[in-house]
Amino acid sequence: MIYLFITLVIVIFFAMPSAVDALGIALSSPIYTAFTYPLAHASFFHLAMNSLALTLLYQPAIKLYKQRFSTYRSPLVIVAYLCAVVAGLFSQAEIPTVGASGIAYALLGMIVILAPNKKQFATLLLLCIATIIQSFNAHINTRLHIIAFVLGITFICVRTFCYDYKHRYDTIAK
Repeated sequence: MIYLFITLVIVIFFAMPSAVDALGIALSSPIYTAFTYPLAHASFFHLAMNSLALTLLYQPAIKLYKQRFSTYRSPLVIVAYLCAVVAGLFSQAEIPTVGASGIAYALLGMIVILAPNKKQFATLLLLCIATIIQSFNAHINTRLHIIAFVLGITFICVRTFCYDYKHRYDTIAK
């Protein structure tokens, strides 16, 4: 599923050279840009780094999700995309924001909750390093990354509560 998303992003990058203005989310942009901004990228390097992050984070998130919930019913890339959409709505800036990094940060938030302690520490360390590095670039929407990360954490916490509640109820009913 993640490779289909990355393919779509690559096609949009090459088919629409001015996608940043047309698809980016900003204070003055139409509401539909909340759904389109993760598909547009400012440069080939931006596209490559986001694609690499999504590729590296998606498989561990799926593996940990299956281990925790013993099933895979929630397509995590869609949940992470929706986390990025909501984050985009709450972090609009004057200049357009583009890129799939909000999806990567939502996946990172999911991994932090699902991973064992050593992996949690490594993931949080990665997040801290990335946040420090990006703070030197004025064109990076750090607020969007933080909100997407928190929404990824929130999704897993709510999913865990619902899963545990359902299984506790099923056990009592038997």
